[in-house]
Amino acid sequence: MRLDPDSLLAGPRGRRFCLELVKQAEPITEAGLRFGHLLFAASYRAAKASGAGTSIVLFGPGADEPLPDPTPAELGAALDEVELPHLDDDTLMAALEATVDAAAYWQEPDGDDLLLFEPAVTASLRRIAEHVVSTPATAWWGDGLAARQHLVAFDTPWAESREPPSWSIIGTRAALQQWRDGVVADEIRSRPRRGRRSGHPARATSGEWWSTPNRVGPVSTHAGPDGVPLGLRLVEDGFGEDGARVVPLVVPPDARVIEVAGPDDWARLCREHPLEVSGVHRGDWYRTTGRDGDWVSPDWASVAEVADAVHVSVAGYLLTAGRAIAVADRTASVMAGWSPDQTYWLTEMPGSDAAPTAWAKDDDTLRWTPSPA
Repeated sequence: MRLDPDSLLAGPRGRRFCLELVKQAEPITEAGLRFGHLLFAASYRAAKASGAGTSIVLFGPGADEPLPDPTPAELGAALDEVELPHLDDDTLMAALEATVDAAAYWQEPDGDDLLLFEPAVTASLRRIAEHVVSTPATAWWGDGLAARQHLVAFDTPWAESREPPSWSIIGTRAALQQWRDGVVADEIRSRPRRGRRSGHPARATSGEWWSTPNRVGPVSTHAGPDGVPLGLRLVEDGFGEDGARVVPLVVPPDARVIEVAGPDDWARLCREHPLEVSGVHRGDWYRTTGRDGDWVSPDWASVAEVADAVHVSVAGYLLTAGRAIAVADRTASVMAGWSPDQTYWLTEMPGSDAAPTAWAKDDDTLRWTPSPA
């Protein structure tokens, strides 16, 4: 599925990606500097006004000088003056990384995301979106599951000290059943405590905000144009990981894969395999989307009965993640916790004879490279 400008600008991650391309464009021009200055001020003011930026403070040279207060129309006009960014693989991946890293579905949108709800700003992003969808460098973003995949295990203290995941011992199907039972139990407990409709949803306590199987089963991605597994670079809610072990995997030709190429695919998953999560997610998903109502998430144990894996393409991520997606007249869902080109495996996978390869992230260049043996 190819991207189109309207779809790309319809979702918060797609809009943020277009903005990140402008923010990271090189060489830096006078128009780019002016837009960046106005964007910083407008983002700061938007976050403070919404209450989402109460911990943001200005310091350093110039912090005591009057801060610009551009209107959305003025910000859009400044954006119109910025040259279209050069779109090579490095620039696109850097903007994707920044877009994924900025996703936070347990709180209100940050200042930049708040500004991207303004029609005047979004309208000025359209030429950026048209530029993105027309470049051959993004042609593969709508591709389905690639045959060659990579399993990534980050070197984190908690990963090294904890016991093996339950799915590696009892099997993925059994682990998914346990996961669903846990969600249902938490949903039952959450309703009286958090109140399904009692009080304002913004006052509801934060809980589980993701709509993934919570790492029940292997998770894979394929490699980007530079050969680096995307699972190393594109991580929602990451912890600054700088080391990992990677195992290559070849997808069986008969694997049953559900593709999420956009919001309609996610809504269909939720309609065909609904799991009630209104009590668990009400507060978090209200804060991130502004919608209060009934929520559902895919029941991954049920999905596992008809599919071996679910794959979200890069385009599918940009079009879908972080939105309140209508599922039925009174229910909606949010695709949260996923990353671009990520595949969750819901059944047993064939083993790989390849030995894990160590990868490390350079502190200066921020690039991932295989570590010396």
